[in-house]
Amino acid sequence: MGGYIGSKGVGIISGIDASIADLNLTDKAAANGVTEANKVLTADANKDVTAIRNLSATGNLVATVDVTAGGAITATGTVTRALTRGSIDVGNSSGVSSALAKGAAGTVLTSDGTDLSFVAASGGGEQEFTATGAITAGQPVGITTTGTISTSIANQSGLLDGGSSTTVTAGRFDYDTNANKLVICTRGGGGTQIMVEIATPSANLTASFGTPVVSRSANTREGIPAFDPATGRTNILYVASSSNPAWLYAVSGIISGTSMTFGSEATGTNNDAQDIVTPTFINAGANKSVAITKQYFSGSAQGIVYVLTTSGTSISFGTPVILDSQNFNTAGRNGAVYDSNAGKVVIFYQEPNQNSFAKVGTISGSTISLGSRVTISSSTFMMQNSQVYPCFDTNSNKVVLATGNSITGKPSVLVGTVSGTSISFGAPVVINEAAANASGMYAAFDSSTNTVSISYYTSSGDVGHWLQKVKVNGTSVDVGPKISLSGNAVYGPTRYADDIDRTIVLQQDSGGSFAITNTNAPTYVGLAKENIADGDTGKVTVAGGINESQSNLITGFPYGLAPTSSTIAAGPANQIGTALSATKIYLSKGSL
Repeated sequence: MGGYIGSKGVGIISGIDASIADLNLTDKAAANGVTEANKVLTADANKDVTAIRNLSATGNLVATVDVTAGGAITATGTVTRALTRGSIDVGNSSGVSSALAKGAAGTVLTSDGTDLSFVAASGGGEQEFTATGAITAGQPVGITTTGTISTSIANQSGLLDGGSSTTVTAGRFDYDTNANKLVICTRGGGGTQIMVEIATPSANLTASFGTPVVSRSANTREGIPAFDPATGRTNILYVASSSNPAWLYAVSGIISGTSMTFGSEATGTNNDAQDIVTPTFINAGANKSVAITKQYFSGSAQGIVYVLTTSGTSISFGTPVILDSQNFNTAGRNGAVYDSNAGKVVIFYQEPNQNSFAKVGTISGSTISLGSRVTISSSTFMMQNSQVYPCFDTNSNKVVLATGNSITGKPSVLVGTVSGTSISFGAPVVINEAAANASGMYAAFDSSTNTVSISYYTSSGDVGHWLQKVKVNGTSVDVGPKISLSGNAVYGPTRYADDIDRTIVLQQDSGGSFAITNTNAPTYVGLAKENIADGDTGKVTVAGGINESQSNLITGFPYGLAPTSSTIAAGPANQIGTALSATKIYLSKGSL
């Protein structure tokens, strides 16, 4: 039959030939055969229209154009869209699917967490970082304290010529934060004079030295400087012997260019005909210094504390105060630090039985009152049998004592909290478990990172001269990486130079050398895979990866970080990997 089914008009079925289908719309559709929007008619086996419903496919649904459905499209078979070979259909930011462009041969599919893309395949470990300073492909890089990367070398320290001083035996120094210079006291004149030398360090691990001047010439064994930032003057304590006994002297000086000018000399006291043994001398607030010595009083060795006061260009000794009623230990086993938050002096010392103690002192005028002693020793810990050099952490307001544990030999750190006239300590923390026979430990607070730099020497286990960073965490410390210091001599006092953001360590040898160290140097993580401009993000090959940005490598040779340059060098020193070819190196280590 031909013609229309239902009333002729919009929305009705027309032009149906009876030879194709006989449709009976009675009670099968809406009035006048009008269908619902976006719906289709279906017929049963009798060719009767049975429903008006959403599109459903039980076979394969193939579209050569996009299919848009206002209702649901349900398929129990396969729904496909015509794609070129090897293409992937993905959704874009607008929620519309489209074919993902194929990557080049050898590329791999990756996700950035939102979208998919093809990238070049990596030979191994690889990470992206933001650069501080320009980085060249193939250079060693490390993490900085700000979380960026910059070029890295094995030893971020320089060994300096100590100027014209003939020796730094028993040498000491302090850092003048007003003039930004080192005040170095060394022994000269055949070992009887104290020479003062002014040095200007720089951030590039070098320094310039002024001409040494004689600060005391009469049979003087030792000079110890202590800088007072309130006055801009450096006070110097001398141990001198005109014959016997030894006497204490002091003088106050101020830097003038590359030299120092001094005020009048003051004389301390000695109540018995015995030598004064290696003292401790520190700044203790504005116009005040504190000296701790071992002296003989009435035939017995006593720990003696002096308060020294600076007025103008002059300095004077206060009345000596006995540190403890018990005999003092030999070899100057003491140390002290000024807690600028509490306004107190903390003194560490040992008795002849080698038990370790601490006392808190309160300065009043030209004298000091001492609180009750606090025992540091335990069955597993005892302070090293030599002088100690603690520091004060102005960020945490904690006293930090770095010392070798004379029981285990391991380098250890104690954190102390001053309260009133006493101090309490957390448990000792070992900072290098592989080291043994640790000695010569010095602590210096780094205000740029709020960490403490600790220099020390170990003669067994992890043998070497080290500088290691820790960060106070409550009554304990978090232990950071260590840096190998240059040279083989015994190291001495350590100071942080805030103007150049470097830590300076005195090397006590006949050459008068110093190690200037960048303790905030980047910690090695890998080799740059590409050139990275300052502030840009780029790829770094890390442990397990293959860096292909090298040249002139010897296949099969081990390679490590060069000691003094931002390149890699053949050999097992500071090894990071093995050369696979002239241009490729496999990185086997992620840190040193």
